[in-house]
Amino acid sequence: MNRQNIIAAGRMMAIVVALLGAMYCGVAVAPLIGSDPGLVGMLRPGVFGVAPLWSVVSGGVLIVCGLAMMATFGRAERRPSLASVVLAVASLVAAVGIAAVAVVYINPFSWMAAIVGLAIFIDALCLKISLRDDH
Repeated sequence: MNRQNIIAAGRMMAIVVALLGAMYCGVAVAPLIGSDPGLVGMLRPGVFGVAPLWSVVSGGVLIVCGLAMMATFGRAERRPSLASVVLAVASLVAAVGIAAVAVVYINPFSWMAAIVGLAIFIDALCLKISLRDDH
């Protein structure tokens, strides 16, 4: 796979990461807006306290990481030192995805975050290796 394809795939996955983060935040907050207080009271306190907070925080992290990777993926070819930054941010996205599955394993967004996180980590690793071979 040539470097241009790696960069294009990374940028597309970075957009997916940012959109997934936005959906993650929306899905966590939407049921709480205007919901019946009795319904919220039926939730177990531990689940109610952890799941929405985890979703909002990890969604925000995914948004920021996705935007950061969109900005740096293309520039990494001109400045190879940015490949390390891209790899570090992709590692954070993969860690958030894996942790999301560990915390809220029944949420399909957690599984999507883990799959996309691992895919973008592999792509960033391929970019780093590709740039290292040239320099």
